[in-house]
Amino acid sequence: MTISFLWIITGLGVITLISQWGAWWVKIPPILFLLIIGILVGPILGWFSPQVVFGHLLEPIISLSVAVILFEGSLTLSFKQIQGLESVIRNLVTLGIAATCILTSLVCHYLLHINWNIALLLGAICTISGPTVVMPMLRTISPNQKITNILRWESIAADPIGALLAIIVLTGIITLSQHGSTGFFIFSILETLIVGVGLGVLFGYLLGKALQLQWIPDFLHNVATLCIVLFAYTFASSLRESSGLLTVTLMGLWIANRHEIIAGELLGFKESLSILLISGLFILIAAQMHLKQTLSLIPAACILLITLQFIIRPISVFLCTWRSMLTIRERLFLAWVSPKGIVSASVAALFVIQLNDNQIDQANILLPLILLIIIGMVIFEGVTALPLARWLNICQPEPKGILIIGANPVAQAIGKALQDEGIQVMLTAFEWHHSHSARMAGLPIYYGNPISEHADRHLDLVGLGKLFSLSSYPDLNALASLRYAKEFGQREVYAMHIAAESEDNFQDKYLAAKRHHGQALFDKDLTIDAFTEQLKHGSKIRSTTLTDNFTFQDYQAQHDKKAIPLFAISPKGRLHIFTENTQPSPSTGWNVVSLIAPSPTS
Repeated sequence: MTISFLWIITGLGVITLISQWGAWWVKIPPILFLLIIGILVGPILGWFSPQVVFGHLLEPIISLSVAVILFEGSLTLSFKQIQGLESVIRNLVTLGIAATCILTSLVCHYLLHINWNIALLLGAICTISGPTVVMPMLRTISPNQKITNILRWESIAADPIGALLAIIVLTGIITLSQHGSTGFFIFSILETLIVGVGLGVLFGYLLGKALQLQWIPDFLHNVATLCIVLFAYTFASSLRESSGLLTVTLMGLWIANRHEIIAGELLGFKESLSILLISGLFILIAAQMHLKQTLSLIPAACILLITLQFIIRPISVFLCTWRSMLTIRERLFLAWVSPKGIVSASVAALFVIQLNDNQIDQANILLPLILLIIIGMVIFEGVTALPLARWLNICQPEPKGILIIGANPVAQAIGKALQDEGIQVMLTAFEWHHSHSARMAGLPIYYGNPISEHADRHLDLVGLGKLFSLSSYPDLNALASLRYAKEFGQREVYAMHIAAESEDNFQDKYLAAKRHHGQALFDKDLTIDAFTEQLKHGSKIRSTTLTDNFTFQDYQAQHDKKAIPLFAISPKGRLHIFTENTQPSPSTGWNVVSLIAPSPTS
């Protein structure tokens, strides 16, 4: 069946959209859809052959895409943040990676009879994790905070570090096959490291300075960054093969640790591009597989998968968590979860081309083995991780916490009142003075834009199930409501009205439609500005427990119009919100939280 090039490109875009949407709908990583579709349209139905369609362009397409993905991944790796976490994370991305590489290589060579070259390369590639798989899995399982932090940072850090290890192994394989000299191999490794490190630091420094000093206008930041990354990769690869990936990885590391604000801004340039690159790469890579060869490798892949899942990963985790504060239950769960992602597959696809060019034996088994392991791990861990977490009793309870957009006095007062009732809260702010005062009040806060790409990666939503938009910026409230409605559901998104006098400063055509703000919080007359004024005049948020002798009707009669009910909390800790359309009926044992005006005498 012959399909025109135009339809192939268009079809890849449509398949990407359908796969991403389908994965979001059923709450599983999109990698599974993409790999299955790639195998279906490629080796099974024969509709799409990347080698035939793209020819000699296939290698540059894959290599440049991998370069962009590795650059973006390294942008998220701030050593300051890693040093602030538990030592087990550092062990996993150093000692754990080394143990996984060595043990996997031994299994491949002695059990699967794979030559040492490919065995070592398989071991190196199997150290690469997959944050695009881990993050959705964590949100579905909702494990406790320690496990979430460890798995999140391991997956982010293991991508560039594992890729660097694989590059070094590949360089050694190619060098020894061509020259057969250990001395020349060491020289080649040093040459690759010098070129990669030197150009990575140089281009990272120049790009960071150019953006910091505004040599490049804002509207060109994304385009300039992408072009410089691609140029750096190509220039380094032309000087020394295999040094390009090292160069772009170190570029990202340099910017992430020397220009943290710029790194956060640059993450946005990859938001839409990465979805297309990652999705397109998975389809391209899966479509290259040969059906007969892949089927013949299933037994070997099963053996490797079983040893990775039940032997190598547990040994690595228990070695890295020795004498740590983690419980045995937490260690067991960490030993269970280690899925692979796009970087593993793309690095394997890129290396196969280079290995075949250098006539390395058994090179063709590398890619199908990695893809089979990825598919097997995603299916197995995706199905078993949640029941295991529940059995080990490490899941957080039903998410009852509140994500609060804003950290102004109103947001802080509401957040503190909820926190005092035992309800988890997380405030967000991009004004330093609000962030500082919230921290001083003992409130957890995310300092940054809550709808940024950085927030998508670093704003911890575990345990949170509702959104309160309480900032003084109506458009931010609207955008946050739209963004987090996908996480929490439209029914769990709330926002406070902004006073009419504040909205009069904007023309209607500049304001987001009210339907984008979520449900209205509290009484319609209790706007953010009105709430702020009441706080200034001495009003306090207070909690009262109802009894048989003091009902809600008694409570209302006692306070008359001085109390504005905000929340009612049941004896089981469930939060009920007073809104324009919803009026809870609290009874004995409930806590009523209200904004209470001071008495005239006070």
